[in-house]
Amino acid sequence: MFGGFGRALSSPHYRLYACGHVANVFGWWGNRLGIGWLTWELTGSAGWLGIVAFAGMIPVTLVSPFAGVLADRHGHRQMAMLAGVFGGVRDRSACRADDLWRNHDPDIAGPQYPAGC
Repeated sequence: MFGGFGRALSSPHYRLYACGHVANVFGWWGNRLGIGWLTWELTGSAGWLGIVAFAGMIPVTLVSPFAGVLADRHGHRQMAMLAGVFGGVRDRSACRADDLWRNHDPDIAGPQYPAGC
């Protein structure tokens, strides 16, 4: 019915990947929308909204050329897995920093993360 797309979706592994990717993209765009909305609500400035939107894309702009070279040399699958690990470490570090900042207690022992992290 859908040609090559239908054949691709006949694989359960690819279906799982495709559904996960769609959920990821929805979450990513929802996050970008929320950050933009919050910026507008707090500042009311189109200039700040543009700065925040631009700043959100700086990491992609700076890392993409190097990631492309690494992916060509070491394989796309390995680079995707490495990017996932680095993303998880980044998110966990942000949660930990937020927890330390909110508690104002530098002597917290062990991984005590805020709810949801």
